[in-house]
Amino acid sequence: MLWLIAITLLFPLFIQFNGGIYNNVVNVTDSGGLLDRLPLPISIGACVFGMIVFFRNYRQASLAIIFISALAAAILLSLIFATESFDIERRKLIIAAQFLLPTMALVFGQMVSDEKGIIPRAFMWVLVLLVPLQLLLGWWQQKWMLTYHLYVFSIYQHFQFVPVVFVVAFCLVIVSLWDEHKALLRFLTISMSVYVIASASTLAIGLYSGFIALFFLWRMYRLKTKTLIDLLVLGGGAIIIFVTMSLYYDCAKSRSCIDEQYVGKFKALVKSMQSAGEFLEFSEGNALEFSEGKALELSEGKALVKGDGWDSQYALKFPISV
Repeated sequence: MLWLIAITLLFPLFIQFNGGIYNNVVNVTDSGGLLDRLPLPISIGACVFGMIVFFRNYRQASLAIIFISALAAAILLSLIFATESFDIERRKLIIAAQFLLPTMALVFGQMVSDEKGIIPRAFMWVLVLLVPLQLLLGWWQQKWMLTYHLYVFSIYQHFQFVPVVFVVAFCLVIVSLWDEHKALLRFLTISMSVYVIASASTLAIGLYSGFIALFFLWRMYRLKTKTLIDLLVLGGGAIIIFVTMSLYYDCAKSRSCIDEQYVGKFKALVKSMQSAGEFLEFSEGNALEFSEGKALELSEGKALVKGDGWDSQYALKFPISV
């Protein structure tokens, strides 16, 4: 039973209330505030099922329950104080739910007992099968970056959310099973080095690189009484990993827009900060449209932003000339 729950926790299968399994050729980046369009991971169901199976251990999860209750209260209060009334936008409620739902894993994690190491073994096989498969299908589709469409199903948030989860699972697998499955985990480590670069996720890359460096140092410490050959093999493996990451990035940069995925978000941030320094002129009580129906309005000495999908008011930091 724990094998099934562990596999379901990590497997990146998503469902939509309006269409069953999420399997779109065109990637969904915005649900439009509609819950039935939002792809939900099956790991939510796995957590609920796991909590039912291990309900007898509910006392072990008291700390997680207290934390989740406090987090839910804080989110609710922030939603109330951020609005002029109790009429909270549906989009904000969906975002709040997306933050709260994964916290159920904290409860399940404290309730479960895994003396046999079933969870890291299940994670290992999911990663060994899915990571190379996703890379191969992406190359088949002539993409150097990660593909979200795996034909049978699609992966939601394949550039940010899923890669970070996979890297965390990889860290658990390496720490728990390295001595038992060295050959298989060497293959997985190389595959993950390509995977994180193709994901264009700075968080996933940083987490993976930091873990590999720390794991290398830890193994060096443990092998301090071993032969020089052991140390050379371990050091050579670490060098191969980082060389592989560098080479794949160079190849992807010359054949795709992967470089834009890395720095594009920062360019957009810098551009918005530069534009925020411009002076805008308009009269008291009048509004000036600037993009997509959103407007600036001067009221009580502050510049306020109004528009569809925005909060009702934003106090801007740049100077306004009246």
